[in-house]
Amino acid sequence: MAHRHNIDRHLRLRAKDVAEMPTDEVAALVHELQVNQIALNLQNEELRRTERELAESRDYLAELFDDAPVAYLTTNPGGMVKDVNRVRIATLS
Repeated sequence: MAHRHNIDRHLRLRAKDVAEMPTDEVAALVHELQVNQIALNLQNEELRRTERELAESRDYLAELFDDAPVAYLTTNPGGMVKDVNRVRIATLS
């Protein structure tokens, strides 16, 4: 929240500068802000698309792991079992 306060304070100081700027400079600044906003929107769309693709890939691989015809398990670096698939669970029962 302190970061937000610093930004607000900085913007208030800059508002005085903008009020004293010639109209054409203000128009150029507004244009630059609009271009940046469009670029951020495009980046956001790309991030959301990538997030969807990663979720689909994760779900697909999880399904492959769980439905594999052989027993699989995953371990952590210390050798502790983290996850087992359905076939492995059936062999433990």
